[in-house]
Amino acid sequence: TGGVLSFSSHINALGGSIVDIRTQSRYMETYHSLLDQGEGRKEGVHIDLSRIEIEFRHVWFRYPNQNEYALQDINVTIPDCSRIAIVGPNGSGKTTFIKLLMGFYRPTRGEILLNGVNLEEIALGQLEELFAPVFQDFYITAYSVRENIAFGHEPEEGGEEAIWRILEQAGARDAVEQMPGQLDCALSRQIDEDGVQLSGGEMQKLAIARALQKGAPVLILDEPTAAVDPLAENRLFREIFNAVESNTVIFISHRMASTRFSDKVLVLDQAKLVEMGTHQELLKNNKLYAEMFHQQADYYI
Repeated sequence: TGGVLSFSSHINALGGSIVDIRTQSRYMETYHSLLDQGEGRKEGVHIDLSRIEIEFRHVWFRYPNQNEYALQDINVTIPDCSRIAIVGPNGSGKTTFIKLLMGFYRPTRGEILLNGVNLEEIALGQLEELFAPVFQDFYITAYSVRENIAFGHEPEEGGEEAIWRILEQAGARDAVEQMPGQLDCALSRQIDEDGVQLSGGEMQKLAIARALQKGAPVLILDEPTAAVDPLAENRLFREIFNAVESNTVIFISHRMASTRFSDKVLVLDQAKLVEMGTHQELLKNNKLYAEMFHQQADYYI
């Protein structure tokens, strides 16, 4: 009986290991396919990054093994140095729009143009220089504040003071000044016992500071203030837009008040671009945007 039980437990352990190997192999396949994609893009077209105009031209996108389109016939032009807000119900295609723009996905139909050049023809290294994103699933490492922001690349001008200035723009300076070691304080106790555990809002601000430090021509913020209170959000948007006056900013937000900071609002619903205009224009239209804005405003009245 003991032998049978021992044999059974070993068989179960072997089965579990086989499942783990198969699971990790799938991840490795995806990883290697991503690396292989980049190989053919290193010698692509180089564009002038001093001025960026983005155009979605009849863009359709459908995820693999899905019947429904995540985006349908999107046509929009984003001029250089624009402030663009993207709003809409959950599942309307907002994050898909952003990931198509960054080249993570390829359109099923249509094309995305940067300065008149198809996104798929642009050298991969230039795309990496072009965008500074903050996604909902950002990650803060267990290293110091300085390393999390600069990632080994100190600012070319200003040195340490430039990092402090970026932290102030992201609304994180006060929190870092109170840390033991300040810029050299570890952001976890995994490696350093004197490290600190940050709240969700503080981590989100550091992720924004990291994007600002990169200084890319296009700043992308996907729900950048989800863990931040409304007052801090208002200050944060003002600081960000003052810091990147010569950059394009594209942001997704479910807090409709933040759209007041934008030059143009794109309203997505059921995979389609259903409205486009300024905050005031869309309120006058009295359609989906106005309905969403007034419903949210009711909570504050």
